[in-house]
This record gives sequence, C-alpha cells and structure tokens, in this order.
Amino acid sequence: MEIVAATTPGSDGKGVYRSTDDGTTWSALVTGGGNLEFYSVAISPSDYIYAGFWGGLPVSTDGGGTWTDKSIGLPYSPIVSLASDRQDNVFAATGQFGTYRFLFTHWELLTGGLPTIDEGDIVSLAIDSAGNVFGGSPSEGVYRLPYGGSVWRRYNAGLTDSSVNSICIDSSGFIYAATSGGGVYRNGGSPLAISLSHFSAMQDGPRSTRLNWTTLSEINNYGFFIERSARPDSGFGSITANAIPGHGTTVQAHDYTYDDTTADAAFPWYRLRQVDLNGTPHYTSAVKATPLTALTTGGLPGAIQLMQNYPNPFNPRTVIRYALPSDGKVTLSLYNVLGQNVATLFDGRAAAGIHEVSWDAARQPSGPYYCVLRSGGSYIVKRMMLLK
Repeated sequence: MEIVAATTPGSDGKGVYRSTDDGTTWSALVTGGGNLEFYSVAISPSDYIYAGFWGGLPVSTDGGGTWTDKSIGLPYSPIVSLASDRQDNVFAATGQFGTYRFLFTHWELLTGGLPTIDEGDIVSLAIDSAGNVFGGSPSEGVYRLPYGGSVWRRYNAGLTDSSVNSICIDSSGFIYAATSGGGVYRNGGSPLAISLSHFSAMQDGPRSTRLNWTTLSEINNYGFFIERSARPDSGFGSITANAIPGHGTTVQAHDYTYDDTTADAAFPWYRLRQVDLNGTPHYTSAVKATPLTALTTGGLPGAIQLMQNYPNPFNPRTVIRYALPSDGKVTLSLYNVLGQNVATLFDGRAAAGIHEVSWDAARQPSGPYYCVLRSGGSYIVKRMMLLK
C-alpha cells in the first residue's frame, strides 16, 4: 500500500512524505523549509498529488518529482482539506475563507446555500462514489454539494452534535462524522449494492429529460426504477412501472440511459431506486435536471450550451452534445491537462438545435481531458475523464 501524508504545521520535518511499505519507512516528496506549513494532501484518480499549505497549493503529476503551483485564485490562508473525485475534479477547503472547486483555468468559490463564507467554515471534505461532495463544519455540522452543483445543503439528519471537525466515506457509501464533544456518527442510510461513478439528468426538449448513469460494479442488482420529485429530499414517486434491468453481480462498468418523455419543469429532481435480487431497495442521492438555458416557442435553445459528455468516466468512446440557439460558426476541441489540443471534433458552421458528436480516445492515455466549445464569442468548458 502507498501512503502520502502531510506533516503537522510547525513540526521540524514539515512537508509531504510518501511510504510504499505500509508506513514502515518514509521518503520526502517536498519539504517545507522556511515558513511553509503543510495542512492537507490528496491524490486524484490519475495519481496527481495535491499538497495544501498556508498560501499555496502545489501539484505533482510525476509522483512528486516536480511540482507546479495551482494556488492562483485561492485566498492567502491555510488549505485545511483537499479532495478529488473520480473525474479528477479537485476541491479545496480554507475554513472561514470558503471552499473552492478547480475549473481547468481558475478556482470557483462555492458559497451557494451557506449563511456566509465564514459561517460555513468547512474544514473537512469527502466525496462519495457518485461525485457528491460532503463538507464538515465545526459550527454547522455537515453540508452536501451534489455532483456538478454549486449549492450546499445541510445534511444533519440524526446528527445531534454539529461541531464536525472531520468526515470520511467508506467503500459502502456510509458517511462518518467526528465531532468535538459528541463522538463519531455514521449516517443511517442503506448503502448501495452498486458502485455508482456517474448519474446525471439533462433536459433535451420542452418535455424530455435524458438520464445517464454508470456503475463500476454491481452486487445482486435486479435493476433500477426512476423516481422524480419537486424537492431534493422528499416527495419522490416512481415514473417507471418496470425496472430497468441491472447486471446482477459484475465487476465491469456498465452504462445506462433512460429518456423521461413526460418531464415536468415543476419536478426537476431525479433519483434511482436500485433493487437487489431479494427485493431490498436502495436509493441514490438526488440530482437536478440541467435545463437547456431556455427554449423558444419553436423548441430551440435560447442560448449556447455544452452538455456533460456521456458516459463519464469513459473508455474509450464518449458522446458530447451541444445546443445552439441559431446558425453559426462552431469549434469543438479537446485538450489534455497540459493545454495541448488532442482533437478537434467540429470546426465549421452548424444549424440551430441540439448536436451530438462522439470521440474515440483509444490512442490517448488515461487522465482528465477538457472539451471546449467556442461559438459567437461564447467559451464553454467541460471536464471529462478517460479511465482505461
């Protein structure tokens, strides 16, 4: 087992260390020196190492051999917690100065749903298999940020002590919260019998929403029912009479798609009810359907939009969809993490409406890629993950 650790601020040997023999011996990847004080470390699925210290966030893509600063746009404060999801999206918590998400070229401050930045004071981060981010706050308990979302919601049901200093999630999906005076809590939800890497809902017409999800493994999975609600936390009802068949027990990834042709803007929240072969139900976290920015009376999008690719993560093929409100010049390009153009999927004039293109990345290495749509002065980026 390989372990990477950031040492305690103020210690003589402060820095980031790695052990490849279960902690028997350690070697320095980077040492603090001077006034550097390391607080956190995270490793992405692509084995990129992120190290947080006071006022800086270096990243190494070669196992600690070289480091590049990624702190531009972050406040000058301690990076108290770091986390990375399956798509290499990186989140950084700075306590009273807010929590940030890295977006290809810049950091985005995530304040939606928090009373104020300092009252949110998230100091610990954890991410589940569906990409939902959970933040622990010493004053407010636990917050949940849905995959791809920008609004936090309190997640404190059954939690009697809101002084949460640390949280983590196990392989079954249970969330653990360590508090200052009330002990350690575990959420009471029934864990999924599947490992879910992706779940999204995307409006693709006035009365149509497409749901996509990907499982990395399944255990005794009979199938899925689709449920819809006006709220993210209650009032869900099934919109499928029959189950979408699962794959029983498997350790291979499987992609699923369902088109809700009776979509209603008043009920934008979706979740999966996964049922075991013995009839036991389990529920995913809810996702909100991403709308086409607006639809004209003719059913055309009111603004340019780039949808998240599907499946994602993918190997080696994926589908990318984009929407145009009017005819115009369009360039759809793909870049690697170094900013190098690896493919141009479309470069020309396209008609108004929704378009779909596919990409075969069989010749590309595993890792994150960025899809960039340019049209009429607009510039939209989506992050994709190739896992081989």
